[in-house]
Amino acid sequence: IHSLAEPLDLEHQAYRPCVVYINGEYFGFLNMREKINEDYLAMYHEVDPDSVDILEFDGVPVEGSSDHYDNLINYIETHDMSQDSSYEYIATQMEVDNFIEYQALQIYIDNRDWPGNNIKFWRPQSENGRWRWILYDTEWGFGINAYGSAGNEYAYDYNTLEYATSPTQTPNHHGNPPWSTLILRKLLENESFKNKFINRFADQMNTIFESNH
Repeated sequence: IHSLAEPLDLEHQAYRPCVVYINGEYFGFLNMREKINEDYLAMYHEVDPDSVDILEFDGVPVEGSSDHYDNLINYIETHDMSQDSSYEYIATQMEVDNFIEYQALQIYIDNRDWPGNNIKFWRPQSENGRWRWILYDTEWGFGINAYGSAGNEYAYDYNTLEYATSPTQTPNHHGNPPWSTLILRKLLENESFKNKFINRFADQMNTIFESNH
């Protein structure tokens, strides 16, 4: 899944399978994987590692502060997102294209250990710093753990788009509480965003998600 994300404007983790020995004793195969932290962001985005906000879940700080994100969520909750002026403001606070890439990938791979879990996002602590989303921990993708959907064999038939835009948590699932679907739900009320989302999702389905690829 992370390999599929390589062409996208999306933070993801490079990895390499390794044969591991500890003190000369064979320890099996492990995946050596990039760690998502402030040093990763500094390496790929040339930002000061001591001046970034990294949050997880519904805005819990890993590094820095949640103040900017709290303001973003408050704005989304209190403004009409169908209005272009509201959407244009949101685009100054978060990188919309990155958000679409992230949402489309997670929805397509049927990751139901998300978006209420395994979600991280970050921004540089600068005047124009905008939020970006980080892909990680996707091992429940592609039906590996398709709980509540008649078993893994039928995971392909599950409507993850509906799941990722539901205003209420899906029964027997922990992955989509209302806070976790809020941004996508609200932005889809805007015609400009909706068209951009649909077109970009279709682009991905005809390229990196195409079965031959």
